[in-house]
Amino acid sequence: MAEAQVLWSKEVERRFEECLKERLKVALPGEAADPKSTTVKDKRKPSFLLQGDWLVQVEVVYLDNTMLFWCLFFDREKDGVVEPFLDHKTSIPDVIQSVKKERKAECVRIDRTTIGDYVAEFINNEEFIRYGAAKAGLLVNDMDPQSRTFGMLDWPTPLLESEELEVKKCLRRHGMQVHADTHYTLRVEACMVEGDALVWRQFRIFTEDHLEGLYDNYGKGQVLRVERDPPVLVMGLPNNCRAQPGASLGVPRVRFAADPEGWESILPEDVRSIRSDLDRRFKPVPDPTQFEAWSRQSLAFYDLDLLRMGPANSDETRFAYIVRKPGFAIPLGRSSSPIHRLNEMVAAERRSQSGDGRVIRTEKEAADYVVFFCRHVWGPQGPFVVLKSKDDNAIRQLDLTDANFNPWPHQFRSTDAALAAIAAPTATEVTTPGVQPAFKVDAWLVYGATIFEATFAVLADGSIEMTDDERMVGPFAVLADGSIELADDKEAAAYVVFFCGEPS
Repeated sequence: MAEAQVLWSKEVERRFEECLKERLKVALPGEAADPKSTTVKDKRKPSFLLQGDWLVQVEVVYLDNTMLFWCLFFDREKDGVVEPFLDHKTSIPDVIQSVKKERKAECVRIDRTTIGDYVAEFINNEEFIRYGAAKAGLLVNDMDPQSRTFGMLDWPTPLLESEELEVKKCLRRHGMQVHADTHYTLRVEACMVEGDALVWRQFRIFTEDHLEGLYDNYGKGQVLRVERDPPVLVMGLPNNCRAQPGASLGVPRVRFAADPEGWESILPEDVRSIRSDLDRRFKPVPDPTQFEAWSRQSLAFYDLDLLRMGPANSDETRFAYIVRKPGFAIPLGRSSSPIHRLNEMVAAERRSQSGDGRVIRTEKEAADYVVFFCRHVWGPQGPFVVLKSKDDNAIRQLDLTDANFNPWPHQFRSTDAALAAIAAPTATEVTTPGVQPAFKVDAWLVYGATIFEATFAVLADGSIEMTDDERMVGPFAVLADGSIELADDKEAAAYVVFFCGEPS
């Protein structure tokens, strides 16, 4: 798609941000009064826009969420106009009419030379407005992940290699075509993803206003389907393709601020997208009423997301966890087996891509991995919850009324002093006689009703061992010599499960 040269300056950006802030006060009343920051992430001048006008992608950070979305910016020194596309309620023809009425001048140019850009930018938005999510089509004109067509799509279930080849073959034969129609419209043929099919559909695009007459009473920019059954080029594709949030007009990407444990709530529309892929992979399909609350963490050591699902206001015992990316998912239980299997898969994939099969690559990843592993491997008394401070939820849930403290090895003089010493896990890369890198991780954790200080050895392949532990606060007896009673056999058995895991 042809684009004019982009000329952007700090002064243009200042005008854009001022206009945007005022516009968001209307579009998002109560929420947009005081954003923490506004950052232009991308800007373009597609050929249908006039001199001084822009498409701008902006990231706006609020206290509890971050939004990424596109805007039309009609720039003037004194009367600039910003139209943010925050949902599928803003039709492009309405924007054109509004700006034209305010400016007393045209703001877009639609002809045979610019219509390709116009269709690529706006047709998905217009389809959604007119037909809704279930029936709207999505434009595909190539298979380039960076393009303004294929790159604007989100496939929760990725295309198989055979499907990609078949779609590519069709696109080579059916590129977008423009034909004469009337003196106020052009006819466009293009490939669209509709449901599980790639179809060859015709549209009429209004190149100027035609607001009077017996028929075709539409404004400039209007997109209309030619109402006939389109030829079907490919069938059986994943039926859950959608517009990419943040990359497509009318579909902002919204990410919520993470809670103190790193969990980020997921929007309902993103949950539906994720579920559409998970439901293909797990049978029977889980009852959606049992999974009302969804959140996620990013696992940098896997380059994957960790999903947490459960009933609203659920406790730890009723959550389900899945490690996922589009087209891949492994549910976690309460044993180490799925984690060891996941480590093997990640190592094999990285080895095939770069020759380096390391799962754990940095000290930070080693510390984060200990947190992850402990949380998802349970002993008889529950998970091993790694702590960050004395204010963690896991500590607030303990009854420490009659708890004792271990005066050794830190010379603690009270339970409060022991709790105050709790800190986030720290990792150090160490030299070992083995062939793979290793890390030493020091951490505080809760198991059952007891708080421990522990040391872990973590290898680059994800192997993990607790090499030392000391009970620091809990329901144990302090003996006359200042030492504490030995752990009972039940507790020791839990450590054996933790150290060694279960056979795959």
